[in-house]
Amino acid sequence: GDRRLTVEFEVADATTFAVETDERWDALVGHAVADLFDLDSALPAFRSLLEPDGLCYFPITFDGGTTFDPPH
Repeated sequence: GDRRLTVEFEVADATTFAVETDERWDALVGHAVADLFDLDSALPAFRSLLEPDGLCYFPITFDGGTTFDPPH
C-alpha cells in the first residue's frame, strides 16, 4: 500500500540523545538493553521521544543460561 518505514541509526548515549533531540518517533526498539539503563531516568527520556500513542518495545529474552553453539 502507501505505508512506509524509515529506519535511522544513531551512535550516541541513548539517554543523552533522548534529552537533547527535538525529533519524535512512532516507535523505539531496543532488544535486551533495558537492563543497562537507570530506568527511573531513562524511561521518561525515551517516552519524550515518542509521538502520541507511540510505542517503546524493549524485550528482554533470556533463558537463564548463556551457551555458545557450536561449542569451541
